[in-house]
Amino acid sequence: MQWDDLRVFLAIAQAGSLRRAARVLGFGQPTVIRHLRQLEQSLGVSLLKRTKITERNSIDLRMDVSNFFNHPTFQIGDQTATSTTFGKITTTFAGSRVFQFLLQYRF
Repeated sequence: MQWDDLRVFLAIAQAGSLRRAARVLGFGQPTVIRHLRQLEQSLGVSLLKRTKITERNSIDLRMDVSNFFNHPTFQIGDQTATSTTFGKITTTFAGSRVFQFLLQYRF
């Protein structure tokens, strides 16, 4: 997985379309599509699905995920040098994964 691929995917999500993401990033649309396909291939999952209904109308299906890898967040105890918990990890927090799906009709 390459950092540029993630950056392009974030731009697509924020801009709402491949064309607008390409404009924001200063890339051509084929470059944005190439980065998206590379990211999808490295993750083994389709991140964006666009289905044409007519020449001008389409439906997009997109998924947004928060805490996808489910990594815990460590909290270090009291930072006072004389504290008994100085430099020790006292708690962890593993927030739940959040999946959001977007179905968008474009006309």
